[in-house]
Amino acid sequence: MIRSRIWKRIVTGFVCTLGLLALTAGAGAADSGVTVRWNNGFRIIDKQDESLYYLRLRLAFQFRYTYGKFDDSILSNADHDWSNFFLRRARLFVDGNAPNRAWYYLFHVQFEPSASVNLLDAYVRWQKFDVFRIWLGRGKIP
Repeated sequence: MIRSRIWKRIVTGFVCTLGLLALTAGAGAADSGVTVRWNNGFRIIDKQDESLYYLRLRLAFQFRYTYGKFDDSILSNADHDWSNFFLRRARLFVDGNAPNRAWYYLFHVQFEPSASVNLLDAYVRWQKFDVFRIWLGRGKIP
C-alpha cells in the first residue's frame, strides 16, 4: 500500500513536471532560438540549424488488467467476480544530439511500482564518419 502511494506521487510529479516544461518551453519558444514540437516524442530543437541540437522526451506505460470469474465448484475461490487494473511499469526515454549531429546521447530509465528504478541504457555515441563509431556508457544488447 505504501509503495503504491509513493509510486502514484512519483508518476504524478513527473507528469506535472513534463507539462510545466512543455508550457514554459512553448511560451519561450517564440522569442528564443528553439522550436518545441511533437514528432515521435516531445522535442526541443534549435531553430537556426536542426543538425546542431535536439532533445526528445518519450514515455511508455505498460498497464495490466486482470479479471477473475466466480466459480461455485472451486471451494477456495472468492465469493464474487473480481478485477484489477494497475500500472505495471513506466519507461522514460531521453535522447538527442549536442553540440552537433556527430554526438548522440540516450538515457532509458524504467520505473516499476513493485521494484526499484532501473537504468537500462545510458550512453553517448560519437560518429563523425560512416566507417566507425565510438560508444561510451551502458546499453542493453538488442
